[in-house]
Amino acid sequence: MKSHNILFITLAFTVLLSISSTSAQSHQNQPRDSVIFKLTIAKASDNDFTKGQSAEFIGTFPSSDTVSNSWLTNAFIETSVGTAISRWSFGLTAELHRNTLIEKKQDVRQFGVSVGKVFVLQREPIGSSSLEMPVTLNFKKSEDKIKDTEELQAILGLSFDRYVGAQVFRTKSLFPAYGKGLPQVFMFSHNHNFGLAYLGGENAVLGQFDFEFNLFLLPILSDLWVERFDLFKAQFSYNGRNEFIGDANRDLNSQFNFQVGINLPFGSDDQNSLGIAHDWINGADPLKGLDDQQYRTLSVKAKIIIK
Repeated sequence: MKSHNILFITLAFTVLLSISSTSAQSHQNQPRDSVIFKLTIAKASDNDFTKGQSAEFIGTFPSSDTVSNSWLTNAFIETSVGTAISRWSFGLTAELHRNTLIEKKQDVRQFGVSVGKVFVLQREPIGSSSLEMPVTLNFKKSEDKIKDTEELQAILGLSFDRYVGAQVFRTKSLFPAYGKGLPQVFMFSHNHNFGLAYLGGENAVLGQFDFEFNLFLLPILSDLWVERFDLFKAQFSYNGRNEFIGDANRDLNSQFNFQVGINLPFGSDDQNSLGIAHDWINGADPLKGLDDQQYRTLSVKAKIIIK
């Protein structure tokens, strides 16, 4: 194994284990941990941020021998086992990122393992959470069918969710709180990720920053029709990559994505949803074989979590 591989993997495990030992004391007097089995279908397995985004699907199947089928798929499936109190998780993942409907085609297949841990800082002497920090570490074999290349990817990601203080700092949660006036017209949420990504094909490490801002329109209608507040949704997301160690011989242009659509919840878990959205995409995704370009899509979205 090359020196850059060893350096990145050692660094990633050191981060996980050192933070874990710091937070271990807070769980000493808690009841016995329980095991949770979970199946997840979403956009990408890289980190907690991408696992929160919906998978995308489009298929075109012409009845002609001279015109080939067309696809757009950005999806992963993960089977994982986790713990309810210590909040560790271990999973096996398979994912497909394919778009034959654009100028610079994309076709990447990835298989790997994931390790996750939610670190909790507690208020003393109350014992309630003041901050939660989801940390993920993924190792993948990534095969690019367009460029005919294979590589190992190792991806470390983390985000912060504040529970004490202003509600605006809470990731994934909607604000202002639903009630009379403004929250009946629109509400907001946001999410983010900081991380590092090792690209084994080029012995390069990328620094990463991902940010997502959501606007939920007419929550009052969403509440009446589906008893949720996210039926009508507009989303802006930014995905930035920059060389941290080494040189990456691929497009690193930041990706901007704006989408508007309808989001339909289903099942007993409020994380599950089906929808349709119009996306405007500009930029590249070096981890998924997507070269720098601009295009629009109208795609079916799905996020499914089964416990």
